[in-house]
Amino acid sequence: MNTLQRQFGSRFVEMVKASPRLVADVRRLRRRGVRIKTLRGSIDAWCIKDDKLVALGTGNSAQVGVMALAHESNHMLRERISMKAVNRVSEAKWVREFMEEETDCFLREAQTADDLQRAGFKLTKYARSWLRTMRRGGRAAVRKRVYRTRVIGTRLSYPEYVRLMYRENRTAA
Repeated sequence: MNTLQRQFGSRFVEMVKASPRLVADVRRLRRRGVRIKTLRGSIDAWCIKDDKLVALGTGNSAQVGVMALAHESNHMLRERISMKAVNRVSEAKWVREFMEEETDCFLREAQTADDLQRAGFKLTKYARSWLRTMRRGGRAAVRKRVYRTRVIGTRLSYPEYVRLMYRENRTAA
């Protein structure tokens, strides 16, 4: 946690510690040799499974960063699909598996929001909305919402975005 504190600050670490699930995820990431990198001033967050890397922007509030860590950590810890698989599986299977993984990641965000709220933190509108979705219908409701959600910075729904990602990363056979 000392490294996270140097990278993202004490408020960030205080929130991470409020979520037992996220603490466990961070420990698992460290055991697997995953690096957590800062993107100075950026609001982006992403991961590259094959490179064992999670990148989080420092331009967000602590809570937004914690939610991004929950999401991206979940990608890294799930063994569902990776970019290496695009040449080994059909587009339909790859998209289906990736969408299930995205559902798991947004569910982890909602669970983290629940942990934060229980610890007394005031949630952002974004965090409250995913928590409400989870409480109303569990994973099924989160999954349904993920299929309708537009990827930030694009006009594409998640399934459209994932299909495009598959096509762009597939090499000609």
